Amino acid sequence: RLLSSTLNLDALQLARIDCIVDTNFYTSLLTQTLLPIFMSVLIFLCFLVAKFANRGARERQAQHADRAWSTFLALTYIVFASVSTTIFDTFNCNQIGDDPHFWLARDHSIDCKSPEHVSFKTYASFMIMVYPIGIPLLYAVLLYRSRDRLVKPDRDYDPKISKINFLWQNYEPGKWWFEVFECARRLGMSGVLVFVAQGTASQIVVGIFISVITSGLYIHWRPFEKESDDNLAIVTQVSLFLTLLAALLSKVEVDKTDNYNELIFGIMLIVINCSAVGMILLSQLTKPVHYLFNSVLGTHHRHEGTLRGMNEEQTKDRKGFAQHFLKVANSSAEEGGWKLYVSNTQKWSQFMDYSNATVERRCSTGNGAIDETRAVFVVKWDFERLKSWVLNDSKDLRQGVVENHEIGGGSGRSHHDKKIEYMARKMKGGLYSDRDYLLEGVEGRGESGEWYYCKRSIKSKKLYSYQQSRKLGRVRAKVVYEGWVLHDLGGGEGVRVTYVENVDPGGLFKG
Repeated sequence: RLLSSTLNLDALQLARIDCIVDTNFYTSLLTQTLLPIFMSVLIFLCFLVAKFANRGARERQAQHADRAWSTFLALTYIVFASVSTTIFDTFNCNQIGDDPHFWLARDHSIDCKSPEHVSFKTYASFMIMVYPIGIPLLYAVLLYRSRDRLVKPDRDYDPKISKINFLWQNYEPGKWWFEVFECARRLGMSGVLVFVAQGTASQIVVGIFISVITSGLYIHWRPFEKESDDNLAIVTQVSLFLTLLAALLSKVEVDKTDNYNELIFGIMLIVINCSAVGMILLSQLTKPVHYLFNSVLGTHHRHEGTLRGMNEEQTKDRKGFAQHFLKVANSSAEEGGWKLYVSNTQKWSQFMDYSNATVERRCSTGNGAIDETRAVFVVKWDFERLKSWVLNDSKDLRQGVVENHEIGGGSGRSHHDKKIEYMARKMKGGLYSDRDYLLEGVEGRGESGEWYYCKRSIKSKKLYSYQQSRKLGRVRAKVVYEGWVLHDLGGGEGVRVTYVENVDPGGLFKG
């Protein structure tokens, strides 16, 4: 109850003011509708103060503006359903027994025909425009204005829509509008039901009708970016439907008329309501298995190098990502914490002897399983020929690759022009599923004139979804970064090659 009051911003219920002074439904209505407005004003006043304190620093001002918008949108999401329900309760009146008067369902001390209540109905009508209509309309406008950016595969790296990522980041690019639908669903299951006779079978039937429609739409659209979120949403909707159905059966006393066992009926209801929670717990319990698998089979490495981890904020855009990749590729053994790799396998030994390569490995975070490899060697090839080989201009299928083609983007010749490719690789031994990759690649020149081409994984249901991978029996692997750095030594000395990879194969090998 305490948590509910906090999230609903019902300060009176939270502080139990009614133990000190007389309060009624009107006090609660005013508090719940005006407090969020006051908090919104406070949020933007804080932004104006921060803007004034950072005058002249446009980047800092933009960060404060984005933070203010994100906080404001989070506030509107939290209060939307509860405040809307309270507003609609203003119009919910009923009769008690043979009394001809209509009393407010939330507070039987209030006469719905009184002049005071008529005034509050006018106030509630205005607040309907602010909350039940205003908030979804605000979401719709913000999302519609950014719709062209929201359908792009690299939208996660677009700073122009980061301030509203609260509204779209969990949904597929093609379902950028889904938060507006979600508002309508929440409103239908809470506020709208107020207008149906409370406590009657008719109210439950309307709830079931809404639940059936939304369940079907969730199954048809599968709007979330993660399949686990889609499955959880569907299970939750089905659980809600079965709960309402059980409530209807109980309302019409079918357990008495048909002699159902009430204990079994209650146990089934508990299991139904716990199904969604069970899915969350099950998904979390699989993570320790992955970590255990990785810790048993992986080689542990700890180092004191200064180059550890990857700052997600700095590497959101392609330029920041490329700069981090170059830092890793060009880092010294001390800076990166690289550990010289001595292989006992014939394949690696032959490669290292033939190419005179230096192969190093490390844990990218500084303490954990080795997840990163770097190889440095010299090739007596023409620079342009080697560059063409790295870019795979001939589209050869190499090292177990069974499928490789470009499916979007441009040439990848600059930070603003990326190349997107899909690749599938067969796992050795035939015991594990094939891995596939959806990658964006960027090439450029470093400060010392070296040429580089680096790639990383992206997510896009539009280009190639996880569902498509599963249909082919493949597991989507994650490339944190992989790429080549070429230094032209000149004078016929060849080209010094640095290859770096940090790849999470996924599946049992995930992590």
